[in-house]
Amino acid sequence: MGKVMETVKGQKMKPYYEMRAQSVIADAVMDYALSPDIVWGKYFNFDAIQIPNSILSQDPTILDISTRHPLMGGVVRLPPNTFYNWHKDTRRGVSINMVLNPQDGLSHCMFTTDKEVVVGEFTELKYKANTYYVFNTQENHIVFNFNSPRYLLTIEFGEDKNELGFVDLMEEIS
Repeated sequence: MGKVMETVKGQKMKPYYEMRAQSVIADAVMDYALSPDIVWGKYFNFDAIQIPNSILSQDPTILDISTRHPLMGGVVRLPPNTFYNWHKDTRRGVSINMVLNPQDGLSHCMFTTDKEVVVGEFTELKYKANTYYVFNTQENHIVFNFNSPRYLLTIEFGEDKNELGFVDLMEEIS
């Protein structure tokens, strides 16, 4: 099978980590994203918008992390009946993600180390409402979205994958 997932403090890690603190800005971010005045652009094949720092800074979790790492937040939108194929992010080593409209069966995000085989194993990230996840963007992942648009808040760091990775951020917050 594939390689062992990265470890933190000697423990095998999933390619994501559910943060303890709940978001206090999820509703404000979704309201902003659904505003009729917003103009969506393209960002790595997603429809995307940037979220103002005035909204992001209202969340103590994001504010705390921003004191150690320059960051920006955006919402990426995936249309119904769409998938984003297996990939590793080009620049990012880690992100913090939160699905803004989680519903059972609406979308599925999976990770694998077995991308190049016909039959392999995967790990699914099942997003919970108002929950941030540290997301290992350097593990192969795929998203399948079903019958309605998927809205995801993603926090991107100023440091690239060579400067800040999943294990680096996990060691800071765990």
